[in-house]
Amino acid sequence: MKLTLKRVGGLAVVAALTLWTLAALLPIVSAVLASVKTTDAITASPLGIPANPTFDNFTRAWNGPLYGVPLWKTMINSAIAVSVGVGVGVSVGTVAGYALARNPRTLSWLNRYFVLLLTVPQIVIWVPLFSLASDLNVLSSPAALGLVYAALVIPLSTVLMRTYFASFPLDLIEAAKVDGASETYALARIVIPMSKGTIGLVALLQAIMLWNELALAVILLLEPDSQTIPLGLTQFRSQFEVELGPQFAGLVLAIVPMIMLYLIANRRIISGMRLGSLR
Repeated sequence: MKLTLKRVGGLAVVAALTLWTLAALLPIVSAVLASVKTTDAITASPLGIPANPTFDNFTRAWNGPLYGVPLWKTMINSAIAVSVGVGVGVSVGTVAGYALARNPRTLSWLNRYFVLLLTVPQIVIWVPLFSLASDLNVLSSPAALGLVYAALVIPLSTVLMRTYFASFPLDLIEAAKVDGASETYALARIVIPMSKGTIGLVALLQAIMLWNELALAVILLLEPDSQTIPLGLTQFRSQFEVELGPQFAGLVLAIVPMIMLYLIANRRIISGMRLGSLR
């Protein structure tokens, strides 16, 4: 059977996607293998198959190191910070994106402002942010960290939702207005219910980003009991040694919530990605 140019192109795409998938899975597989090996075994053969798997690393990681913070505690702190950050940030970003899409001319300057915020390096706010949090006495508070996360989430959420709402069918909104509905009513009862897939996709992307955030957590979470997961995983590294086995086990446990969140929201993510082509 002769290979046509189209078929060759299809095979090349499949091969490229397969290689990309394997490359993306390699770090996860390596972490899983390392999580059931001792530190000496990891040092001797980082990518090797464990000869004598041990699951004590997961118990050690879950309970935390001696005089350290248990991993389950850091998960709760991360859940609080991420929930506040995503909840507030995506909600404000959705409303702001809708307003910018509905008033592209009068609010064009505001749209440029949000885009400009995406280019500002995070490092420039570290010192003033620490001073502000100290003055307000909200250091070592996961909820306060969540509000900081929300401020970081709002610009990107606004830009993404504004792009989505720019192609939203205006006939539905105008029809609702003819029936006496206000702009707020149309947004709450028509636009947002029809946009749940896209909003869920933006929320998931932001949640994954914030779940792995470390820099701001280091600056604002000074007390050990307030630490988030990225900070908690550093507890297994001391001045003289690194407990690689428990650290990799904690890393695997930290990945599980995001995987579960993706699996739960999978249908909405797919519908959100397809919604633009279905309209």
